[in-house]
Amino acid sequence: MEEKKEEIVKKVKVRHVFKTEDDILTFGINSGKTIGVVMQKDPNYVDWCVKKVKGFKLYKKLALRFEEIKKERLEKKTNEK
Repeated sequence: MEEKKEEIVKKVKVRHVFKTEDDILTFGINSGKTIGVVMQKDPNYVDWCVKKVKGFKLYKKLALRFEEIKKERLEKKTNEK
């Protein structure tokens, strides 16, 4: 019986899927914050998650918004120089 329980646990995939900016992160240093807040304040963390965290996904509309945020931040940095 113990062996079967262990097999079931191994088959469960952890998914971190975000559809809106109001969805909440449930892991890492930004746990408890909305993905929207993290995208604004720490876009490098979100980039890292997209590349490194298995099961991490931004739905298309949110991914497009994230790209806009990164572009705005880059333009702001460019204008500050």
